[in-house]
Amino acid sequence: MSNRTLHSIPLCFLVSVPVLVPLFFTWWTYESFYVPKLFLLEALVVVTMTALLLSSFFKGFPARLSPPDLRAVLFPLAGFLVWCGLSLIQAYSLNSIQGYLLLVAQVCAALLTVLIICNDIRRIFLVRAALIAAFISSSIGIAQYFGLNYEHGIEWVWGRSLEKLDIYSTSGNPNFLAAYLIGLLPLALLGSLGRLDEVKGWRWFYGIAAAAMTLCLIYTRTKGAWIGACLAVAYLLWLYRANAHSYLKQGRIIAVSVAAVIVLISGLYLSGSIEWIITELQSLQAGNVTIRGRLFLWQVTLSMIADHPLTGIGWGSYRAWFQEYQGRFMDTHPDYVSLLTTQGSAESSHNEYLEIAAETGLIGLSLFLLVIFFAFRQVNRVKRREDARRQAVVYASAAGVLAILVHSMFVFPLHLVDAGMIFWMLIGLIHAAAMPDVDYSAKRLPAPGSRSKAMKVGVSLAAASLAGLLIFAAFRPVMASIYHKEAWAAMAGGNFFDAIRLAEGGMKWSSLNDELYLLSGAAKYQLGMYRASIDDYNKAYLIYPDYMILFNVGLSYKRMGMLNEAADSFKRAVYVRPNLKEAYGELLDILRSTGNKVEEESVMARMRKMGIL
Repeated sequence: MSNRTLHSIPLCFLVSVPVLVPLFFTWWTYESFYVPKLFLLEALVVVTMTALLLSSFFKGFPARLSPPDLRAVLFPLAGFLVWCGLSLIQAYSLNSIQGYLLLVAQVCAALLTVLIICNDIRRIFLVRAALIAAFISSSIGIAQYFGLNYEHGIEWVWGRSLEKLDIYSTSGNPNFLAAYLIGLLPLALLGSLGRLDEVKGWRWFYGIAAAAMTLCLIYTRTKGAWIGACLAVAYLLWLYRANAHSYLKQGRIIAVSVAAVIVLISGLYLSGSIEWIITELQSLQAGNVTIRGRLFLWQVTLSMIADHPLTGIGWGSYRAWFQEYQGRFMDTHPDYVSLLTTQGSAESSHNEYLEIAAETGLIGLSLFLLVIFFAFRQVNRVKRREDARRQAVVYASAAGVLAILVHSMFVFPLHLVDAGMIFWMLIGLIHAAAMPDVDYSAKRLPAPGSRSKAMKVGVSLAAASLAGLLIFAAFRPVMASIYHKEAWAAMAGGNFFDAIRLAEGGMKWSSLNDELYLLSGAAKYQLGMYRASIDDYNKAYLIYPDYMILFNVGLSYKRMGMLNEAADSFKRAVYVRPNLKEAYGELLDILRSTGNKVEEESVMARMRKMGIL
């Protein structure tokens, strides 16, 4: 096997990452949009890394990271990753481990991009593949907007109202889709202007892809993504300000801009979307419920940061700690209780910077910003070069990173599989394009015959075994989610014994799926197995503390006649969820039955304070 062929194997695996991961969807539940993609990303990263190590062992791999590059690439990435790993020591939730594995896979994808995308041909290969996947996702999203429905089987639904939630493509949510598209949109825009590719046919594809991505992005109605995309375009215009005269002279920008405007206006007019775009923009007011919801989340998150300023609460622990801090916040800000209909079980702060600071402290946030600083410093590095295509890749990648960073002020794209993967691969692409190209015709490091056949076989088997174990470990949550789906169906059909059996089967695959323990606990409650249901609920609460678990535990204690324990659970439930009327009702029933008038009045006073009475 030739040097060139062997070095192409890791490239093929790496290029499959931005193609397969965003297009790998299922039609089951919300979680199934996430878990299989996480498995696929982890598996592809493991396989790519294994192929890279084996190619280095057998044929020698060109060393890309010189000491200056180490400081710019490896040190910031490794520093952020290691610090986040250390923060797991104090993480409250066991589920933090799975969140950290996603971060590891994404950061490793960035590092692999630096090591493997070593010349102009490879850069274009990766960009083309990523934009093909983005174009397919955009096309599906647009088709969904006009009637395509494949959530429960592919069919076309005519005559329905055009809704935002119909635009999810392969991402499961329109906001998630928008976060994914804005990272790749600058590459499509520069490609349509001929800055990336010499092949004329590909320029046409880039233009069509840019139009489809922009139209789909508008249909998602994600205002944070709109702002990020606009700032990314402004950033590109600023970077190319010195070339503006030549572009205007050629008329290329004018032609492309006019064509793009015509396409977009036509699409918006045909879909009747002009009015709701104006409505969406008008919602950017301080009194809007969405804005108030964000402010509520950010204030709760700031209180976490104030309590744990340096080291944070632990990576992936925000969801576990949120309700505790929410209860504390609501005690002093009861006017926010009305928002709990939509913001009661927040999985994120809807601001990546605040969430990183809350989970890893100001030290972790500083390390993350250091990664961004070193990436954008490469933009100035390529400005001094005359390689226009290398500049275009770096500029477009930096603009994509900027778009995601702006969007990160309002949502959580870095915690998503698709958008986070694109973000970190763009970071890697910036560094890869800023480094000198590699000539694969030259042989590096160990000569082909310098290792014995037995050693080569042994290393290959060891690498394959380790890769298999890592992939199997990543596959376990997928199997658990399949059992969860089946257990949920059994529960809905009243087959409680089957639900317990299936939930326990899923637990054997993954002990970090809290939904399995919840289903098992609910099924046992229906069968009158109250003590066993409490045990399962407590295990679920250890993975993810949730107010409904506390409420369910209180019901089980009440059925067992343990009224004091039931009252404690209900009190805890209404503390973290101050407008949970069902828990207040159960608590008042217990207090009245035990004749505790003083505490009954206290509960009634709290209900009046929270605006429930």
